[in-house]
Amino acid sequence: MLHLYHQACAQLQRAISVCVAKIEEYVEKSCSTHIYALAMIINPIEKLKWIEAKWTHGQYKSAKEWILAPMLEYRKSMPG
Repeated sequence: MLHLYHQACAQLQRAISVCVAKIEEYVEKSCSTHIYALAMIINPIEKLKWIEAKWTHGQYKSAKEWILAPMLEYRKSMPG
């Protein structure tokens, strides 16, 4: 959405570019956190598909491992 304003408003282009860069920086940082991956996977609509589509392959594999490993451990600890 900010990209649309960037194109429409020449006076704001620099400010919008700086804002977009900062947002992208924080999104990149969040991709390396377990809690962000967990929040995405808990969302029943998203599951891992958004992460697979938007993150790098390595980030996707890590997120999948972060989630599946504890789930598997929990399952193994259950009787039966």
